[in-house]
Amino acid sequence: MDKEARQESSVPVVTRVGMVQIANLIRFWEKQGYYVRTMSQLISWSIDLLTEELSRNKLIPVECKTIVEAHRELTQRGLYQRSMLKRAERKISTAMGFEALRAEGVEPREYAPEVYRAMHPRNQVQERPAVPDYSPAEVEAARARAKEQIAEMIRDGRLAEPQKGERVVKEGMSEEEFYRLAQEREAEEAKKWEGK
Repeated sequence: MDKEARQESSVPVVTRVGMVQIANLIRFWEKQGYYVRTMSQLISWSIDLLTEELSRNKLIPVECKTIVEAHRELTQRGLYQRSMLKRAERKISTAMGFEALRAEGVEPREYAPEVYRAMHPRNQVQERPAVPDYSPAEVEAARARAKEQIAEMIRDGRLAEPQKGERVVKEGMSEEEFYRLAQEREAEEAKKWEGK
């Protein structure tokens, strides 16, 4: 589903979610380099990513492909909250109409510009950013390539071999260890320069 249809088919949902899970989701997105502005954005991005991963791993037996199909599924299962459905009814109808127009090759932005603008307000939730997708095998292969390249550079004389007792950044090193080693290295360099 493209960005426009995803925005058009979004509905408000009232739910209870654990604070710890919410806080961990915030940390996940910020670790990826994205600032989370609202709870709505956080939940939307996280559900979107979860659904994409489930789909990619073929864990959804039969996927809903259209807004009409999704609406039918939620209605049949009685999952819409009555008050939410009342508020979102017009938006859902418009989203299904836009989907039908696009299927006929008609662009809703040109066919119904006023309605289109109402469906795409400026303050809408930003689309979920892409998250790198590396399997454990890909990570291990990249690590092996890096080790081979370092060994090759040492053999060719383009990189000096670490001297005995020299501090090096190691895999799995904590941030605190890294900064402590950097400070020690700077102190040693300063002593060398003082002696000259």
